[in-house]
Amino acid sequence: MTKMARARDTFQFRQEAVPLVEGGQSIAAPAHTLGVVDQTLCNRVKAQRQGKLSGADSKAVSVQHMEISRLRAELPRVKMECDILEKARSYFAKAQPGKVWAGDMTCIATEEGWLFLAVAIDLFSRPTVGWSLRQDMTRQILIEAVPMACFQRHPDGLAELIFHSDRGSPYASDGFRGVLNEYGITSSMSGKGN
Repeated sequence: MTKMARARDTFQFRQEAVPLVEGGQSIAAPAHTLGVVDQTLCNRVKAQRQGKLSGADSKAVSVQHMEISRLRAELPRVKMECDILEKARSYFAKAQPGKVWAGDMTCIATEEGWLFLAVAIDLFSRPTVGWSLRQDMTRQILIEAVPMACFQRHPDGLAELIFHSDRGSPYASDGFRGVLNEYGITSSMSGKGN
């Protein structure tokens, strides 16, 4: 992976980049050409549409400052996710590993497109016990993660094992629930809105 050249968020940048997107180009192409993060250009287009872009006399903002601003905005969400995991851990945690697992899915942007990752962690000490990585987000990604977790951890007394997840449709699917039943794992789902 090559290091992106430092770009400046200047009036000239706004004059060149924003019209490209408004003219029909995707966000990704001009952002890559100009060496900025897609979200930065997306924010500029949104600000232009709201009439919030300032003129040529405005102070230049470095890409690093824009990234810091984006990360500061994202931090509360990440903290909330950590708090949810900690609450689940304290609620479900047993005095030994292999009793309660939690699962979740996420998407990862790569230069070749999106990848989808499903993980299962042991809430006792939080190691990843199973995972699956695919180019499509289907219930199959979850169905592959559970057997890996069972193979990796060989939990004693699978009948006592609880697998906790959100209420997403892949976790509620018959295929995923069937895999849990096949291994004797009890399903647990968070409440609505949690």
